[in-house]
Amino acid sequence: MITPPSALSKRERVQFTRLAQVCNLCVKIIEVTYFATIKMASYKLASREAQVTNLRQMGLPGRQMSFIVFWLCLSLCLVAQDKPQVIAHRGYWQTRGSAQNSIASLENAGRIKAYGSEFDVRMTKDSVLVIIHDEAVNGILVEEAPYAAIQDIVLSNGEKIPMLREYLEAGRHLETTKLIMEIKIGKKDNPAWNCEVARRSVEIVREKKLQLKTEYITFDLEAAKELIRLAPESDVYYLNGDLSPAALKSLGFAGLDYHFDKMLQNPQWFKEAKTLGLGINVWTVNDLEIMLDMIKNGADFITTDIPDDAIRFIDSINQ
Repeated sequence: MITPPSALSKRERVQFTRLAQVCNLCVKIIEVTYFATIKMASYKLASREAQVTNLRQMGLPGRQMSFIVFWLCLSLCLVAQDKPQVIAHRGYWQTRGSAQNSIASLENAGRIKAYGSEFDVRMTKDSVLVIIHDEAVNGILVEEAPYAAIQDIVLSNGEKIPMLREYLEAGRHLETTKLIMEIKIGKKDNPAWNCEVARRSVEIVREKKLQLKTEYITFDLEAAKELIRLAPESDVYYLNGDLSPAALKSLGFAGLDYHFDKMLQNPQWFKEAKTLGLGINVWTVNDLEIMLDMIKNGADFITTDIPDDAIRFIDSINQ
């Protein structure tokens, strides 16, 4: 895979990586097509060097072939760049054997090749990071309890509540799907707690060497600032909907991640964000009419509970 130049902005690096993936796919398709053609023509080539020689005899020297590959890849990349991407909200859980924020839902998101799988991180009283959305589970406040108090609780699909380390390890094996980590607001009257959750989360991501596969989102502004400071190689998006694109840009965010109602109330933010080079994600869009409206206005990412349907829908309108 081609490595994005360090001089690019965070959003540009995301786009560069996405386009590089398409380019690599194009090259593989051309290679497969070429070798299939050679086989059909009954060419008996003993080595790769002989294959190159034969290619030149057919009137396609290496330089000329490279030129064709370049323009084909560029054309497909330009098309791919305009296509909005789908993020599975708490994974792809609306399928058999899955549950919200389960490892199965993460793997399902990878299976349908969603751009990202979103998940929620909270910290127990004894500083164990777990994947869970609600403040309490079975009447137990996560932030006020030790991990031992919740470690045997099972999700609706039979899995136990995942720890962040094991969740990231499962995410490592997803070919292209990004890990979209939401740092949950644990103690609203204690910003230091939320910043500590952010710090510990970044440490584990770094330990797993998944910095380029992980993106961060949060409602908490102070935690977001900490993420921007500690993880400059990763995109950080803001969820709360109370800051303009210009304010987000000045703070170093890669983009905004607002509820679609907030974007409908402030339609000018689409254009402002684009002008500033910020990414635009909208959540949680489960209505295809609203999804189409967000796409027409320029949303780069759609976070949804129906990622499989969303991918098919977006593919259909881009044909």
